[in-house]
Amino acid sequence: MFNTLFYICDNIGFLKAMSLIKTALTIIKFVIPIALIIWISIDLFKNMVNPDNKDGIKKIGIRLGAALIVFLLPTIVTGVLNIFDNITGNNDYKVSKCYTNADSQCINNINAYLNCDDQKDEDKAKCREYRTCNSYTLDNSCTVHTELNDNDCHSLNLESGNYKFYR
Repeated sequence: MFNTLFYICDNIGFLKAMSLIKTALTIIKFVIPIALIIWISIDLFKNMVNPDNKDGIKKIGIRLGAALIVFLLPTIVTGVLNIFDNITGNNDYKVSKCYTNADSQCINNINAYLNCDDQKDEDKAKCREYRTCNSYTLDNSCTVHTELNDNDCHSLNLESGNYKFYR
């Protein structure tokens, strides 16, 4: 059951959502530190105008720390996921795969697989029917592998010689 939960990391919809999260983290990684640097500059100017202000140095330190943490956020997320992988000791399926596979290359590979881009035009309809009823997984290099699922596909009349089941 535990491993079954991680097959969500191969789902194209989930990968697209994770890709949006990664993009948002990348934007946050740059925008927030820039905003904090601007605020720090304003605080430094205020401290130059009023050197008796003891609270200004504390604000600057807090903002510098916040900028550093936000800038390192994607690295921290990857590190935490890798630590979790090491703690669980599961070499077959890693949690960090959800985060690392959420990129355009993996999403394009899944789309190409599901759309049967490796097949002739006349074979694509049957191929799509077959590939959508079977499950697939991604390896660490974003290559799609089919897991034959005869329970879902037993009603299809497909000859295995006409289709590539592994990519």
